[in-house]
Amino acid sequence: MKRERSALCSCGSGKKYKDCCGKDNIVSLQAVMDEQLTECMHDLLWYATGEYANELLNAVGDPKQWERHGEIGEAINFFMINWAIFCVPVTPKGETIIERYVKRRSSLWRPSVRSILSSWIGAVPSFDIVAEVQEERKFIVQDVLTSERRAVRIFDSEPSPHVKKGDVLMGIIVPAGEAYTYFTTFFSFPNISAREIVDSLKEVWKEHGMTDAREFLRTSFPSAWMAVVRSIISFVDPFEWEHPNYAAVVQELEKKMPHGAELDIAKMIWREYCDTHQPVIRSVPLHAAALHYIVCRVLRGEVVTQTNLARLYGVSASSISKKVNDMMDHIMHHFLIEMENGKDFDEKWDDDFDGK
Repeated sequence: MKRERSALCSCGSGKKYKDCCGKDNIVSLQAVMDEQLTECMHDLLWYATGEYANELLNAVGDPKQWERHGEIGEAINFFMINWAIFCVPVTPKGETIIERYVKRRSSLWRPSVRSILSSWIGAVPSFDIVAEVQEERKFIVQDVLTSERRAVRIFDSEPSPHVKKGDVLMGIIVPAGEAYTYFTTFFSFPNISAREIVDSLKEVWKEHGMTDAREFLRTSFPSAWMAVVRSIISFVDPFEWEHPNYAAVVQELEKKMPHGAELDIAKMIWREYCDTHQPVIRSVPLHAAALHYIVCRVLRGEVVTQTNLARLYGVSASSISKKVNDMMDHIMHHFLIEMENGKDFDEKWDDDFDGK
């Protein structure tokens, strides 16, 4: 017998079935759907790299060109491939890989998944500001070029995201039932670099002379992506530090901090800090530990403690705490001055977030 979802639950709790035992059924169905969509994404990547390897190579270029940049280089290449799958024509009829996939492999999936998969056609990369964090895996993002807002959720099968209001996320947003999700994953930039990202993105858009933001990213995403990356991350090009101890802090970080986006962000912040503050370095490990904490804990929200870093760098936790506060005061002061210089940007930013 079919159970009425608004009827009282038979378990005797006094709640409606849909808010009690029936709630688990909904969660289970959603989990199954999320799992199938995740499998579908992985299958699409497998199909693209297997069937259209030459077309991807022509669109994206040789991935070896990014190898020297470590994890950042891998991310550059990965998101270029995602863009090519959705946006680059690969057949004489002008079909994209996602269109070919829907035609040839969508029958592998249940009807509800096929319907969602078809709606992915036409998706383009976007750069989005996190406007509101609703739950750990649910947040509202706003496209920095079109101002469109979307509710995004990250599947339970994926790693828990560490995002904060004001962070900038880059990826391809696709429908996922009642909300949206990012195709495979997204790349996140801390909110302290948001202004630089928006400015560089709009500058490239203007240079291309296009009025439609979606069409701009559909056809010119590589230019936009590289402009944004270069605006906040110093690739490992030679840099002459004003004082040997400034370079020593970077060397200490490179020994103790995992190579990747966090390390590059730490170098960017350290360069800016040295240029504007000219700090006197009495303890290289202490400054490296403070930078490590600021980037991983304060900006990225990762689980890292000052006690653990104290052991790693051979300094005291209390000295790390004091140095973090000193550096954050200066970093935020400098950041606010820059934001004041961009008052028009600030006013638009606030208006957009307030929904005016």
